[in-house]
Amino acid sequence: EYGSLASSSSVCHTLALPFCAASLSDLRTKLPGCIETSRETAVFTPPPHFTLDMRVIKRALNFSDFDSLHEACALCQGPLLEGITLPDAPRFDHWLAHQRLQWQQTAVSLHQALINQAMQQQDWQTAVWAANRLLYHAPEHEPTHRQLMRLYLRLNQRYQALQQFEHCRQTLQQRLDVAPAADTDWLHEQIRAVDSWAAHNLPQQNSSFVGRTAEIGQLVRWLTQPE
Repeated sequence: EYGSLASSSSVCHTLALPFCAASLSDLRTKLPGCIETSRETAVFTPPPHFTLDMRVIKRALNFSDFDSLHEACALCQGPLLEGITLPDAPRFDHWLAHQRLQWQQTAVSLHQALINQAMQQQDWQTAVWAANRLLYHAPEHEPTHRQLMRLYLRLNQRYQALQQFEHCRQTLQQRLDVAPAADTDWLHEQIRAVDSWAAHNLPQQNSSFVGRTAEIGQLVRWLTQPE
């Protein structure tokens, strides 16, 4: 109900009414027969063949099978109602901020469930994909940064694991003004220590570990256990 979200003031009501009317008109054009309105409410009634993203996402969370989770994660494209705002409508902004936070928490849970499923199946590439998408929705989620560091290690990509730590450090500094947790620092130091186990006179490699199978295998077994 737009009146409760906009404000009780006549100015906000006057500003909100044309916005809502234009939006409803656009929705009726794009979704004929699906929008029922009264003077106070607008109700969306989907037809039988209609697929609603949020229903797919909720179903995936309920059943938690790999294919459903993967499909649902691909539907998560960004913040809820990104770019939507109402002028001089603080109650709407407060409501939307709360809804966006709930959506972010849902997206995090969804992607974490896919990460867990992928790791159980040893599908490291899918786990990396899901972890990166989770960080798109929640960049400051430090446990996922650590998961990515471990996953890159699983894929023999030490350079990417170290780069992930640096990305984590910068993100936490910029968004929260904090340093990485002790667990993250410890993991970073252990990954850096790989070079000291297999020192040589060749230039440092920035991709895979050529000729260091035993060392990286031992490190992976130590460091990729779930937290």
